[in-house]
Amino acid sequence: MEIKTVKLVDILKKSDVLYSSNYSGCYHTPVDMLGLLLESYGIENPPESGIIFLQKIRDKEYIVVDGLKRLVAFSLLLYSICESYKNTNKKNDYAISLIKKRYLLGSKGFKIQLRNRDKEVYEKLLGYERMTLEEKGHPIFEALHDNWVKITAGKFSPVALYNEIKRVKVMVCFCDENTDKRDLYQCLNYNNDIDELQLITDFLEENSKESIDIWYSLIDMFCEKELSDELILFLQNFLTIQRQGIKPALNELYTCFKRYFIKMSQKQSSDEVLGVLKQFAEYYLDIINANFEDDKIKSLIEQINNMEAVETYTYLLEVVYDYRNGLITLETMRKLLETLVLFVQQQKSGVFEKIMSFDFGRLSSKINKNISE
Repeated sequence: MEIKTVKLVDILKKSDVLYSSNYSGCYHTPVDMLGLLLESYGIENPPESGIIFLQKIRDKEYIVVDGLKRLVAFSLLLYSICESYKNTNKKNDYAISLIKKRYLLGSKGFKIQLRNRDKEVYEKLLGYERMTLEEKGHPIFEALHDNWVKITAGKFSPVALYNEIKRVKVMVCFCDENTDKRDLYQCLNYNNDIDELQLITDFLEENSKESIDIWYSLIDMFCEKELSDELILFLQNFLTIQRQGIKPALNELYTCFKRYFIKMSQKQSSDEVLGVLKQFAEYYLDIINANFEDDKIKSLIEQINNMEAVETYTYLLEVVYDYRNGLITLETMRKLLETLVLFVQQQKSGVFEKIMSFDFGRLSSKINKNISE
């Protein structure tokens, strides 16, 4: 890796295209770049805006591994100046045309290439296209409008404001081609709200192209039932089983999934690995919907769900797998669930002190012992 301290405007000026990654999520919370400038206004030391990680893919073309929000916010601030002072005089209009040419536009359109809805709103905004009310509620539009209001209300000199912008420095880290962008991104954003599903999807698109449709069909299973939020919890429970009862944190799902997939791929094809995952996903949906033909089993699962005993789902996944695959009988399945319901009721009623509460991710031996007595 190569690390340099540079002016933020130089990243835009010397790049032709800055691509957003497939896993970086949406532009939700704007970075207050204007606030940073105003706080440092008149101070000798130039303002600093953290670290940006870039990975070169071609001459003057980079993937933004981390730091995309700051680059978008910075480009919006530059554009806000253009909007605030356009049509004021010829000198300002000429300066505005230079700002756009140097920092906002490249050979492939806009220098910053976003994805999906962010891309539509960003490019409409900078391209002077008519926008809908919904689009005007997007964080990108709101950030630009907020900048415009503050600039016009503050009556700043355009030259002074632009000179202040040019002072902003950032530490840029150029990652080599062997750097795992996803691992680095997750490490840098460990305590932030990142999209673990996007990281997993990007990993599978790169490492399991022939089986990616299985992954997408799994996602669709949850979306069709309007249970998208449950997908993350399912993955957490599934990976708990693979880790012998050790539950991964929600911000570790990508790392744990990657390790699991690589390990299993040494023994099975991608179709088989993702096929097992999808099978367990079907079992998980059966559990949360109490989808069982046997009335007794259905009733016991409903009791567990009504008690909101989500901590039992890891164990339930194992039990349902054994039952669906003929590894345990109907009668054993009923006994297991009856015992599990009893455990949950005792825990909920306070029979077990908190310090002695059961780890349901490792409950198999305890339950099996009870039903064999």
